[in-house]
Amino acid sequence: MSRRIAIGAVALAGTAFGVPAGAHAHSGEHDELPRDALLFLLPNTVLYSGTQSNCCILGLHTYDLELGDDTNGNQERRYVVSIATWLSPGVLSGPEDVSALSHELVEAVNDPFVGTDGVHNLTPWWQEPLGRCQNKNELGDVVEELPGAVFTLTMPQMTYHLQNAGLLSWFQPGHASTAIDAAFSYPDETLLTAPTPLLPPFCQ
Repeated sequence: MSRRIAIGAVALAGTAFGVPAGAHAHSGEHDELPRDALLFLLPNTVLYSGTQSNCCILGLHTYDLELGDDTNGNQERRYVVSIATWLSPGVLSGPEDVSALSHELVEAVNDPFVGTDGVHNLTPWWQEPLGRCQNKNELGDVVEELPGAVFTLTMPQMTYHLQNAGLLSWFQPGHASTAIDAAFSYPDETLLTAPTPLLPPFCQ
């Protein structure tokens, strides 16, 4: 049996599919609040950035910003947004069902504003296994390219495929882990056995 997969462009820079989530929330049509987390789960859909040659993105997390006004003392509102694909078996090699969802949720919880204020959730510079360099608390990116990144969880009706994650201690070069069992990854503690090495800015 063949399966079809949808491909869509990422035009998300503080917006949810081109509709600002904050403006949408205050339009009266829905009752989202800044304390809520918006989640879009897309069946068998992958995203690309710019051109289709930059495919395939299985998920992302960001936020929508609504500036404050006189009615709330000019306090901005931020709406955390996560987008992930649900992949049917065999659509792609490797990730299935909730793999992307588990990745994006762990990152949205630990780094909801993606380090945009230049202060919060920033880490020492680190490099992913395939070379991309960053300095944000992206716990899923740390392990996503490693063999064994995805593990299974069998429930009565289905076996789910979830992604392991790095732990906060991994981002501290030269330090022992403060996690249970002195682990640097979870739940598979063997994926990461030491913290990231100390790297210069932009890994140069």
